[in-house]
Order: sequence, then structure tokens, then C-alpha cells
Amino acid sequence: MGLRVGDFTAGVQRGGSLKLNETGQGLKTFAQNFKGKVAAFFQGLFHPGQVARDNRAVMNAFITAVRQDPRYGDSFGDLAATSLAHAIRGGKPLNQRTVRRVVQQLDQAKANNVGFTRFQAMVVSENEDTRPGTFGSLFADEAGRRGLPVLTQGYDTRALSEDIREDVMREGGGGVRMVTQQRAQQIAQAKITAFFDAKERSLQTVATAFPNAGPERTSMEKAALRLMSPVKPKAIACAKDLLEPAKALLDKFCDPGRSDVERLREAKTFLEAVQTALGTHYDEVGSDDLNDVLLLSLHYASGLSGKGAQDFERAFGIGSRGMESVRSGLGVHLSGRYARDQEGMENLRKAGNALTLLSRLGEVLGQQAGYASSTASASVNAQELRGPEQISTEGRLGMEALGVPVPH
Repeated sequence: MGLRVGDFTAGVQRGGSLKLNETGQGLKTFAQNFKGKVAAFFQGLFHPGQVARDNRAVMNAFITAVRQDPRYGDSFGDLAATSLAHAIRGGKPLNQRTVRRVVQQLDQAKANNVGFTRFQAMVVSENEDTRPGTFGSLFADEAGRRGLPVLTQGYDTRALSEDIREDVMREGGGGVRMVTQQRAQQIAQAKITAFFDAKERSLQTVATAFPNAGPERTSMEKAALRLMSPVKPKAIACAKDLLEPAKALLDKFCDPGRSDVERLREAKTFLEAVQTALGTHYDEVGSDDLNDVLLLSLHYASGLSGKGAQDFERAFGIGSRGMESVRSGLGVHLSGRYARDQEGMENLRKAGNALTLLSRLGEVLGQQAGYASSTASASVNAQELRGPEQISTEGRLGMEALGVPVPH
């Protein structure tokens, strides 16, 4: 193994200058004390050519170490060579100041690369305006080419955006490379193309389930496009079976005359209908499948009933503090402290399904309708509660309405 950048930085810690040893595979330090300065003076006086050659050799070895270091690479080796060019021509010694200066330049260049790459990643993964080369523009162009809705609001693009951002940053290698605008766009385009390939497969699945054109097929197509993952035939079949229970649920949530308890009772009824629709394999259905069934059925019913975020907002405003307590109470189950027996595990499942439903409602009617943006936030709130005794009366009534016993 050759010399590493760390060998050079360690070698100059005590000051002085560096030379290659007799084998050319190691370093030796000329101290910068009085004795070292005298020795260097006479060596330069009587052997100036040899001293210059030795200095050039150790500087070139330093440049080679930069090129071979996985943290830097060839482009940084070029930067080091440029920075040291004048000193190499003059046969100057490689001292502490020079090593530190070059390493600082390299690290600053890496930081600049990371910053530039992060900006490019943001443009092609988050920026939804229509300027050429942005995520919104690339997305709309690909959707339009396929005859699909061009606005990102009609899809769940969270995973897509995250994948693009991660791939662009990975391409940069932690600052080893600066990802150009063109390369970032190529990465984003490949991901967006794959995204719409999956959406077209989902639409083919919908067409198989709905051979004839009509409002039902149109609503299911829009619902399928909103799913993060490709829609499965089983999810479509469940959504069709759940149409009336889902409509009833949306009606209750958008009715200003209904209380939280009434809304949650309807949510319990809907979850029971979901269990029936999924059949005897309900307990074996993965969390992603359950999420898809809930979200697909709610979007499908919303499209056919016309009930949406604006209806809920007019009916209910910004939410309920009682619902926050319901979320926290459900989170007590999810904390795991009460899931030690069969009954506890069943309550854990009920609490998880209830929170999942509230989250999916939040996506259909707006976050204030769901009360819980994620299971994780509910768990955090449960930890803040420290125990079920702190669940409010409203929270207890809401949990009972959902069919989830208050833990004790």
C-alpha cells in the first residue's frame, strides 16, 4: 500500500518539512529546530539540485496519495497538482503550512461539490414549478407524453422525490464528484419514467376490473394514480366492496352536525367492513396492502360522492383537541407496554388499524381530518402522556367509539 494523505498530515504535525525515505515508500521529517535548520542550510548549499529533486519527489507522492484516496480521487489530485505547481517548479520543501493549505483546499472543494449537488438534487426532486429542468417540469412532460394528469397533486410523489434525491446525492459520492445539472436531470428522468411505467400498469389493472368506461372507472383510475405503489387486483376488488361504507364514513366526517364520537363510530364500522372485504386472510395482509385498500377505497368513494377536503373544512374547521387525545391514547397501545398477552396483541392491532385509517383520511380530506399524521407521532405523544391515566375524557370516549379499549 502506498502513502496516504493521512501519512502526510501526521508527518508534519510537529513542524518541519517532509522527504521520502530511502525506499520511497515512507516519509521522514526534517525538524524545524536550530539543528534541523542548520542541516537543511548546508544540504541546500552543497547539494541544491538533489534537495530540489527530493522536494519534488515528495510533493508528487503527496499528489499521488490524493488521487488514490477514496475521499478525493483524480479530480482532487488535479486540484492538488495545480495548487503545488509553483512550489514543484521551484523545488520548495513540503512543510506543515503547505500540507494544511492543500488539504483545506481539498476539503473546501468537497464541501462545494456537496452543496452544488444538494442544490441540483433539490431542483430535480422537489421543485414543482414549470421551469425547464425542474421536477415539476420533468414530471409534467412525462405525464403529458403519456396522456396522464400533469399536476403532481394527482399523485403521491413522496417516495419518488426521495429516490431521486438519494440517487443524485449518491452520484456525488459525498463530494468526490460535482453532479452537473444535466446529470441530475438524467437521473430524475429515469426515475420519473419508471414511476409512470408503474402507473400505466396500475391503469391496465383498473381497466381489467372496469371493462366499460364510466364514472366508476374514472374515479378508480384517479384513485389508483394516487397510490404510492402499483395497485393490485385484490385492492380494487376490496375498494368496490367498500364503496358504500366509505361513502358513509366520508358523509359523517363532512357533516357539521356530527360529533367526534359519531365520526369515530362510523370509522369503527368502516374498519369492520374492511375486515370483511379482505376476507379470512385479514390478519395475514401486510401493512402496505392494508394502507392501499384504505387509501384506494377512500379516494374511490370521494371521487364518486364528491366529498373532499373542502367539504370537511367547511364542516369541521381545523380539528379537535379531543381527537388529539384519541391519537395519544391509541399510541399508548403502540408503545408496546400493554401488548404482553393475546388480548393486548389484539388491542395493539386495533389501535394500529385505527391510526392507519385516520392517517389515510388525512390524505383524502386534509391532514386536520386525520388527526394523526403518522403512527410514529402517536407513539411519541403516548410517551409524553406517560400513562393511560392522563388520557382525557374525550379521548377515552373516542377510543371506545373506535372499539379500542383504553389500556390499564
